[in-house]
Amino acid sequence: MKLTLLPVVALCALLAGGCASSNSGSESAKAKSAEDQLKDQQYKNQREKDPAIGQTKDEIMALYGKPDSVSISSDGEVWSYHVNRGAQFIPYNFGYRPKFRTVTFNKEGKVAHWTNTQ
Repeated sequence: MKLTLLPVVALCALLAGGCASSNSGSESAKAKSAEDQLKDQQYKNQREKDPAIGQTKDEIMALYGKPDSVSISSDGEVWSYHVNRGAQFIPYNFGYRPKFRTVTFNKEGKVAHWTNTQ
């Protein structure tokens, strides 16, 4: 009887011990998560800023990243950004409306005007 009970007790002890976890890992995960959320919010705030007249192409590139499309017009170079592209992939997002930002540069490569469309 003792021989058959010993493996069962040992198995229960192993199973119960394997379920234990330390709190130190979850605290660092929470801190990392909060840090990531702060960075995401800062990035979002930066992307939502409107360009200023007179900014250079390098400043716009640093602010918004690589444009989705570039075209040349009689007014100068036109950069277009699809602002809320990620929202179109949310399931059941029936209210999705694309938002675009268009930045037009003059012949000197500085922002002449910009538009946001919703």
